[in-house]
Amino acid sequence: MPSATARTSTAPARTNLPRRRLLALLGIGLPAALLTRGARAQDALPDCTQTGTYGSWTVVGTRQWGSVAREVASGGETFKVYFDFDDGSFSLTFAKAYGADIRRGGESLGTYIYDYDIDFDDWFESFGGEEVRVVNALSDGSDLTVDATYEDDSTESYTIDSFGFADALDLMERQRANAIALEDAGKCEYDEFEDCFLTTAACGVVGLPDDCFELRALRRFRDRYMMRTVEGRAEIAKYYARAPALAAHLAAEPGARALHRLYRTTILPCAVLATLGFDRVTHRLYRRMMRGLEA
Repeated sequence: MPSATARTSTAPARTNLPRRRLLALLGIGLPAALLTRGARAQDALPDCTQTGTYGSWTVVGTRQWGSVAREVASGGETFKVYFDFDDGSFSLTFAKAYGADIRRGGESLGTYIYDYDIDFDDWFESFGGEEVRVVNALSDGSDLTVDATYEDDSTESYTIDSFGFADALDLMERQRANAIALEDAGKCEYDEFEDCFLTTAACGVVGLPDDCFELRALRRFRDRYMMRTVEGRAEIAKYYARAPALAAHLAAEPGARALHRLYRTTILPCAVLATLGFDRVTHRLYRRMMRGLEA
């Protein structure tokens, strides 16, 4: 850590730290408007998210991501493909399986795993393979064989019927285009948990705009990682139920010191970690923050 004598008025400017952020870190208070940013008007427009079906596939298209899903086995087991419109990447998930080997004929396309990491105190999903190979196989009309393992160690083998998958993907893209057109025309609004109350408040107190790197990174982490699982969606719902009151409480402190500290110790580190792909570490750090605030 630099000594006190090193920090003089002649020190060179830190060009990597925007002026607004530096001034805010020196003690600019939180504008009251930040606390109401998440409020929706009574006459809010309907959500722009588009849903539909194609054959046995359920399709969702939003501005940022889309999904194509269908029930594939008994007991409500569902296979879902997420498509990130920003970077063109795919991710795969199963509603109940803890493990799933996916094959096309005798060719292995990869292994899906849903497991608990004791070290990180977190559930995680992973896929040992290239998701795009699974998507391409289904799009080409190839049925896939799945050998699934469940929480009670029971197993099941079944086939994912590819019929209609390619058309469902096309429908998803068209729904996304329609959602954007409707929003541009002022007929709906995009409503996918855009307001991260604590994150927005902490970034605002240090002078950052709503489209800053930190907010964009953590919204992306939420949509691409947290929203993929039932547990993640439940945690998001819990957060949105508690975060507004927590943000108001922290903002009430003199100089919003707690929000400054929150930005330095959690928000900025989480944004960097999420951008680098350390999703589980990001989740663990954010969860620790919430536990500390609720204690």
